[in-house]
Amino acid sequence: MMDMINGFNEAQAIMGGGSQQLPAGVYVGKVVNVKLGNSKAGDEMLTLAMDIAEGDYKDFYRKQFDRKAQYKKEGEEVKWPCQYYQLTRKDEQTIGRFKGMLTCFEMSNDGYHWNWEETSLRGKMCGVIMREEEYIGNDNKPHTTTRCYAIIPISEMNNATVPEKKCVEQKPPVAGGGYNGSFNDCEIPF
Repeated sequence: MMDMINGFNEAQAIMGGGSQQLPAGVYVGKVVNVKLGNSKAGDEMLTLAMDIAEGDYKDFYRKQFDRKAQYKKEGEEVKWPCQYYQLTRKDEQTIGRFKGMLTCFEMSNDGYHWNWEETSLRGKMCGVIMREEEYIGNDNKPHTTTRCYAIIPISEMNNATVPEKKCVEQKPPVAGGGYNGSFNDCEIPF
């Protein structure tokens, strides 16, 4: 006979296998960490590690991170599962979006004013729109996750709409699986 497991009665039942996924929707979010860096193209960018701050899914990403960290392999880095990326100074439109994001934080946090210190965003609350997005997994099949689509003022959460699921474009397979002709080593152009 098994011994009773500590925390069994309080645990949420997860059915259907796999890990629990945050449903698309609008949530009160909280900045857990912030990092100033560069995009792959070299443009200055803020990366905000976000979590859910209230409701049934409070600390959703913290729990996911802790679970992954518990089972990580030696030398393996565990990334925070919900990140929001905001370019800061590439062009006029980028600057406007950056300013809009900061305005959302100012509107959502009494007394907060942006002071050009990115770490001042840690612990700040905002509204977050989370949408479903497809990606191609290691098995070359589409999978779905939920990602932070937009940051909005908490006061505007009731008026926000969640965009449709972002689907990956399925490319048809190449007929015949590739090159069907013949060649010898001397004809290879590389």
